[in-house]
Amino acid sequence: MVVIPPNTIDQPSEYLRPQTSTEQYWAIRALKAETILQARTVHHRELQSLSFSEQTKRSREIAALSQAHEAKQVRLEKFVIALLACLGFLIMAFIYLLTSRNRNEPSASRRSLPYHFTIPILSPFTSVVEHETSAIGTRSIAVLVMTLAVLVYFIFRRWMMRTGAVA
Repeated sequence: MVVIPPNTIDQPSEYLRPQTSTEQYWAIRALKAETILQARTVHHRELQSLSFSEQTKRSREIAALSQAHEAKQVRLEKFVIALLACLGFLIMAFIYLLTSRNRNEPSASRRSLPYHFTIPILSPFTSVVEHETSAIGTRSIAVLVMTLAVLVYFIFRRWMMRTGAVA
């Protein structure tokens, strides 16, 4: 830091000081104008620095919100992919069950004739007709699928409420 001794500061000479009342009036006006200009300049700099700091703060907040939104979006996309994979697996299993059932059935000519066999314990003359049916009926499968769909819906809704995605 450089310190200037007080006696080396240039003092305004006598002829630079205002002598008449008109000169004093204009000197005071110039001094007021310079003071106001300096205050305005300082105020303008403060506003610019405040504006810049607010803008950087806002951009950081927007970046944080964007990042949180992207993370939530990625989680939702993964969840939807998992649901679609489960749905695809169920459809493939259903198709497999339908096609495997048709492979094991006898031909149409033999299927029209029922199988008869006798159970000796009941009576020597009693015959039982065997009908090939599925262990799980169509109604049972439909009820199971509907129950599973409702369960998946409520699990998905609870997960969405817990993560705050739905208000």
